Amino acid sequence: MPLAERCSCLGLTMGNFLAIVKPIHHEIGHILDKLLGLSENKELKKLRNLFYLIDKSSLTEELSKYSWNNNNPEKIREFIAEAWAEYRTSPNPRELARKVGSIIESEYNKKYGKNK
Repeated sequence: MPLAERCSCLGLTMGNFLAIVKPIHHEIGHILDKLLGLSENKELKKLRNLFYLIDKSSLTEELSKYSWNNNNPEKIREFIAEAWAEYRTSPNPRELARKVGSIIESEYNKKYGKNK
């Protein structure tokens, strides 16, 4: 059953569903970051810096304002969590979220194996 139909059966709109699920996936992104040491990943740092150091407004457009404008002293952690949340919850994640999500999945598979 498609996700939209499942939401409807539960009496939820897709927007209500995402409002519940997206923050959960954001927090899972933090767990994956700590588990896999993603904040130190050179590919992720390079991706983030392409936007963060050049033009924060494009990072807002490609991911979210919170991915760079937050109180976390290690801003890359919020970047990772925001990208993971979009990657896992959006039916059409933007390119940056897809790239970050693929890197996270690759790192997870390297450490734990694809089917473990």
